[in-house]
Amino acid sequence: MSESHGVFVGNLNPSRGKEDLRHGLTCLLTSLGFSAVTEDDVEVKKKHRRAFGFIYFQCAEEQKQAFSNLSSLSEDSLILISQLQIVAENKRLKINLKNDDHGEHRMEMGKRRKQVCNMAQHQMAAHESVTNHHSSNARCNSRPPDLLDFSKVPNETQRTDWPANRSSDYWLLGESIGTETRSLEFKKGDGNFLDVHLKKTVAKYICAFLNSDGGTLMVGVTDDGQVCGVSCDHRREDNVRIDIDSVIKGFRPQVFPSQYSVKFTPVLEQSILGDAPTNRKVLSITVHTPTDRHQGLYATPHGEVFVRRDGSVEELSASGVQEWCRRNYQKDLRVLQDRERQLLRELQDKEHREQQRLKELQDKDVSSQNYLQDLHVLQDREQQLLQELQDKEHRLKEVEKRLSSKSKVCVIL
Repeated sequence: MSESHGVFVGNLNPSRGKEDLRHGLTCLLTSLGFSAVTEDDVEVKKKHRRAFGFIYFQCAEEQKQAFSNLSSLSEDSLILISQLQIVAENKRLKINLKNDDHGEHRMEMGKRRKQVCNMAQHQMAAHESVTNHHSSNARCNSRPPDLLDFSKVPNETQRTDWPANRSSDYWLLGESIGTETRSLEFKKGDGNFLDVHLKKTVAKYICAFLNSDGGTLMVGVTDDGQVCGVSCDHRREDNVRIDIDSVIKGFRPQVFPSQYSVKFTPVLEQSILGDAPTNRKVLSITVHTPTDRHQGLYATPHGEVFVRRDGSVEELSASGVQEWCRRNYQKDLRVLQDRERQLLRELQDKEHREQQRLKELQDKDVSSQNYLQDLHVLQDREQQLLQELQDKEHRLKEVEKRLSSKSKVCVIL
């Protein structure tokens, strides 16, 4: 494999295996007329859930021709790429030359490195909370990486979609975190959103989540799920927290602090030096799933009532509130009726068991009474026999006495 003439291919699908990506890139090059390229000429690397590759050619002419063909793919090639599934979702292949001897290109890249280094140095001084992620000395005092060291080439591949329950210490600028759902709402939050529209937005969506099954409002994310962040320093973050609490405190019935949480997540920007900190953050307000469904609807400080629909929020009118209460009353009534029937069945079963037990006790009582009667009869019979025995003993003694008298008379004679 000759590494002197290579083409960098970025935005590869990170969910595919390295062998599948090598095979897919080889098939793509074969369809473009580069039949001499084999899988041994393709190198695929994965780093931080990103995937990219390098294709090596024997001469500079093939390298430049491949770069040109890959940069302007035909419709048939795009269909083949889709079938091979080698490109990250919602992304296009990123093509670059691994070795470029043009002076203008080197000069442009040198300016870019200098700008990024100065930006990183300024941002590292302003944001001490994320300095542990990347050392400012390593970013700004060390020599910029060589262009031919492609282990440090920036990669803009899309990360895997973010589930609603993921806990992240930071976001990447432009990162895709999925789509809006019934329990997840995105707001871009650009301009003066935090100063003008935040309170109204919080009142609307937090009220809707409280009246539904909970959810999360994320400010600093576009409608299509791309992280953009909102400009927010520590002082402004404190003010935003105060504004959010002041709005939620006005809800009726009362919303307790344990029912929601507020989080600010730093946004980093990808550059040739790595992930650099910015002055942007993503604001996440999470409403936990309500535990008490019998307390009625929540209303904003202005008396508005909102409910969450799939991807939207609807304000309930007076008739809508009545209809909601009627439906929930009927639902609760059905639950209570089912519970009543269940308790009635349990009571009937218990009464039946008690009756059976009482009958058994009564049967035992009858048996006890019969036993006592028999015992009395036996005792009476015993007394009778004892009396007869005593009578017989008495008569026997009398007979013995008469016999004794007769015996004496005989002796005298």
